[in-house]
Amino acid sequence: MINKQEKSVNIENDIFIKHTEIKKVEVTDDEIYGLLNTLENRFDDNMFNNFIDTTKKDILSNIVGPMGIGQFVAKFDKAGGNVDTIHNVRNKDFVDFDGTTYTDGVYATEKEKLVYDNRGEYDEKEKKRTHGKNKNYEDKKNEINKLNQKGELINDYKENETRVSENEKPEVEHAVSTKEGHDDPGRVLAEVDNAEISNIEENLKVATKSVNASKGCQSMNKYIASIEEKRRKIAILESEAELGELSEKQKLELAKLKRTSDADIEKLKEIDKKARQAQDSIINKRYYTSDKFIKNTLKTSTNEGFKMGTQQAIGILTYEFFDATFDEIYDIYKEGYANGFNDDEILVILRKRLNRIADRIKARWKDVLVAFKDGFISGFFSNIITVVINAFKTTGRRLVRMIREGILSLLKAIKLLVFPPENMTFAQASHEASKIIASSIILTGGIFLEEYIDKQIRLVPGLEIFADTITAIFVGALTGLLVALVVYGIDKLDLFGANRAEKYSFVINSLEQQMITDQKETDENMDKLSNMYIY
Repeated sequence: MINKQEKSVNIENDIFIKHTEIKKVEVTDDEIYGLLNTLENRFDDNMFNNFIDTTKKDILSNIVGPMGIGQFVAKFDKAGGNVDTIHNVRNKDFVDFDGTTYTDGVYATEKEKLVYDNRGEYDEKEKKRTHGKNKNYEDKKNEINKLNQKGELINDYKENETRVSENEKPEVEHAVSTKEGHDDPGRVLAEVDNAEISNIEENLKVATKSVNASKGCQSMNKYIASIEEKRRKIAILESEAELGELSEKQKLELAKLKRTSDADIEKLKEIDKKARQAQDSIINKRYYTSDKFIKNTLKTSTNEGFKMGTQQAIGILTYEFFDATFDEIYDIYKEGYANGFNDDEILVILRKRLNRIADRIKARWKDVLVAFKDGFISGFFSNIITVVINAFKTTGRRLVRMIREGILSLLKAIKLLVFPPENMTFAQASHEASKIIASSIILTGGIFLEEYIDKQIRLVPGLEIFADTITAIFVGALTGLLVALVVYGIDKLDLFGANRAEKYSFVINSLEQQMITDQKETDENMDKLSNMYIY
């Protein structure tokens, strides 16, 4: 006989079995692919929404950053950088991108320019000092006299080791003239004595008195040009001599022209090249290893570091201020439109909103410190790189700024690759680094464009005083838009497969989350059924 309790359990089991009957469910391939496509489209929609948000941020960041604050910082940039170099001070025909011409050399400091301007004249006293009181010069004279007495003296300016004849008067000839050495801005900058540099072995040559006198203080290039001119005159006079039409005066002139133009031009060029290389070796080593150069480089690099660090820090604060302000204005509009405000509430609302803006700015203090650090490092090294470049080629003001902004982006990319954030794969780090580098290239183009836009705006009457602001906004917005588009394009190309992996991860996580949700609902239903008691 079944008691009441057993009967209740049997009824419950029947209900449980009825409600938990397993039904065969068939899922087609189209349904599976449809679900996967839905999830992938959701991922793509998220990417597009991020693109729109990034575009707004990039435009605002560029307006207040490199094209805004950066434009102000760039006003302190100089053609040739912040440190004087041998190449720059000698560069007397440099024309900057904006049309500025430097006919007196490109000097970073007024102090060194004044030192050069006050070097004194190359007078007879200076000539005697560089010629007569130098050991190398006197030793060369003695050597010439001894070899000449033996008949073994070679004329350095003639081909095939031609010996000096008995009727010629040999002299010590400076391949690079002492006048050139006196007026060399590189020598003055390096603080090398003219007597020392002019009388090195490579610069002291044997020449006849007539050749030495005809060359005088000319550079070798000018002397060679004068020889070529003399040879043209010789050809004319000789053709006239064949016709018997030369006067006695012309015959004397022809003889003199031949005496002073019989040098081997190719040999002259080689002598000049070697002499200058030897001089420059001394000048460069003396200057680039000097305390003056090293201290100036470290000092200016530190200054550039602070400037760039400050630019980045202020850029973040300014961006956050405007971004927060726009958000609060939009929120005030929505709230006011929905509820309406009376005049008494306005001040309370504004105070509340301003406090929220301040809180957002304060919350980014760590980002500000990181930005200052990154900016300082990039500014420091960009100055050193600029100095190195200017040792070989003069940089314009715009190029100095491009180097600074470029180094900042490069360091960001390297930092991302070497120290990627936690849980970021190398492929993802490479993908993000490629976007940073691409953005840097576009920013460089924007800096070039600035010059042209600024000039065009200044041509419009009444806009001259607003040219800097208009340029910063226009170029900043255009650059920010291009950066966002290129970054979006890089995301689409997905060269490193980072987005593909992220999409797969998104789909799998979504499916797992759906399974967890379904399992949770099933467990809850099972619990409800198991707790049912029918009496």
